[in-house]
Amino acid sequence: IKCLKEAVASKKTTYIKIVVSSKTKISDFEELTNDIFNVISSDDIDGFIIQPTYGISEPSLDLLLELYDIVYPNYIDVKVVPQLHKLIGAP
Repeated sequence: IKCLKEAVASKKTTYIKIVVSSKTKISDFEELTNDIFNVISSDDIDGFIIQPTYGISEPSLDLLLELYDIVYPNYIDVKVVPQLHKLIGAP
């Protein structure tokens, strides 16, 4: 959170990316996003990305949609972006 505050204060382009797996707990994700949006405004970030793991402990679509719904009230341009390098077999 300290690093996030510093990025926003320096007026740098700021994206938030959270990598999630099937082991991600809804309560932990809610707590993290609450901490983020208690520190900064949605106007201070340029993007919010939820990135599911691929190949190991992949989250279900239902879990991804739940996580999306947690972020959406705070930031409407939420993106779920897969780990493309893993999908295409790149190192």
